Amino acid sequence: MSLKVCVAGATGWAGSELSRGIAAADDLTMVAAVARRHAGRVLGEVLGEPRQAAPIFANVEEALARPCDVLVEYTGAGSAKTNILAALKRDVHVVVGSSGLTDEDYAQID
Repeated sequence: MSLKVCVAGATGWAGSELSRGIAAADDLTMVAAVARRHAGRVLGEVLGEPRQAAPIFANVEEALARPCDVLVEYTGAGSAKTNILAALKRDVHVVVGSSGLTDEDYAQID
């Protein structure tokens, strides 16, 4: 069984490397990506990674319409909390790679 993953910030510095790693993993499948600037495209075309066929969405709400097990959050602090809360609302597990969240943000997420 393959774990279904969505990466927010999939074309950024860290997110793009993570997306390439997911493409190479046998037990992970990237089902959606979030990157406003590249919305509507296929992630593999943007990253030059032919094994990566995930569609890119403009926001997490759209991306999470596709069933997934985990959201990996690698955007900026300005959108990270909103993305995390949207995933939790859908009972999707979250891995946070973004920095800049405050103690108050984490309290609200908790």
